[in-house]
Amino acid sequence: MISAEIHGTDKRIFLDTYELKEHEATPTLLKQFNTKSKMTTYRRLKRLYSCGASHSEAVKSIGETERPKALPAMMSEYEKESIALEVLNLLGFADMDDTKGQDAKAIDKVIKDNPDKLARIYARRNNARLCAPPKKPPDTTRAHLGALNSILDAILGLKVGGADEARKTKNQIRKTQWPGQPLAWQPIPEETTKN
Repeated sequence: MISAEIHGTDKRIFLDTYELKEHEATPTLLKQFNTKSKMTTYRRLKRLYSCGASHSEAVKSIGETERPKALPAMMSEYEKESIALEVLNLLGFADMDDTKGQDAKAIDKVIKDNPDKLARIYARRNNARLCAPPKKPPDTTRAHLGALNSILDAILGLKVGGADEARKTKNQIRKTQWPGQPLAWQPIPEETTKN
């Protein structure tokens, strides 16, 4: 393929992924969201939002309907989603829609008091190759939060960070502002869940 055909194919994939029209694909959007990892995260989120009325319900639904893995070494979508939910729960959030925020000191305490949970999460992250592991093991709360945020960003396109101006006393979930239509939870109809 020549360069123009490759660019045209990439742009078509971009437009299809985010359900955009040609004129909506600005150079800024292309630069920010036209990467394989961003599009994969967005497709994963679209699937997640279509599986239930809430984050935890959707993760459970994916676990119940997912077929066995073709390759045991590959992590299933359910396993990826459950890691993200486990990280959010560890940090004190119910799920990705939890807007109450968490005290920075409480998150610091949770990180210091749960080395075994952190080790398990990091081991699962490394096995799944979700994101690059840090160059050295995290040794501060900030480093741990950065490592956990890299997992959340790779799976759900969100991060946990400072909510106040000083960004020192309160943390909350910050979601990526995706192009196109906003994603919304879609409850599964009753008749499908009974089968």
